[in-house]
Amino acid sequence: MKRLLEVTARKQFVNAKPQQQVIGCVLRPCGSDEVTTTSLVRDGKTSIAQFSIVCGWNEDEAAIVIPDIERALGVLSAHSGDVTMTQLGGSLKIKSANKQTTLVAEPGSLAFPHSQETIAQWEEKSLSLSEQINAENGSYKMRDGSERTSFFMGETGANLLHEALKADNMNAQKLNQYTFQYDGQSTLYVTTGTDLKGETETILNDDCQQKAESFEATYEGGLEQILSNYDGMVKLHFIDFRPEGQGIRLIVLFENGDWVFQAAVLKR
Repeated sequence: MKRLLEVTARKQFVNAKPQQQVIGCVLRPCGSDEVTTTSLVRDGKTSIAQFSIVCGWNEDEAAIVIPDIERALGVLSAHSGDVTMTQLGGSLKIKSANKQTTLVAEPGSLAFPHSQETIAQWEEKSLSLSEQINAENGSYKMRDGSERTSFFMGETGANLLHEALKADNMNAQKLNQYTFQYDGQSTLYVTTGTDLKGETETILNDDCQQKAESFEATYEGGLEQILSNYDGMVKLHFIDFRPEGQGIRLIVLFENGDWVFQAAVLKR
């Protein structure tokens, strides 16, 4: 559960300081042995993600509200072994072998400080938008009902991608920007940092099977924090929204079905 909450919070660096992109979330069952979160980031438009863990779920429990991920993580750090979470009205009970902690957990709590939307409303908005994204196929459903599919898909290792993105922290740069480039032949790579403190280029795949014209796209969103929680292979679907002036959007798909949909940084 700790891993799920940490990856859902999606810390990124803003002016070299870590900032949560998601403050609260809702845990929902997916079958009897999996729990998911689906959350838009705080600006409501640049990214949405769905994460999961294998976890037993009481069929009588519809959902569990986590109004403050940081506080919930603080509670979980004081518990060890198997942990049970139970929603009781506006309270959340967290119980381990010989401890029980109670937290306020109101669905009507605000999704973010100074927000006008509650956690329940924010999750509803997130779930609605997630239905437009088919991470497995690398496609996005447009307003007119048509499907826009990725024009390029590159595959790489999660650990390799994590190490590549983590280079953004070299010499305390913490720029929170990653520029993906495809050379139009067979190689996909990513660049982080600046040459003042260290610009690093990492080859992610030098034998891409899918071909496309060369392109470049820059993303933010604390992606290295997310990648630190995954192994196996990662599929990177690039979807062209340049006709709408929105750059190239990215779907990051993990082996377990988790995904991140990330808008590009638009250069002015």
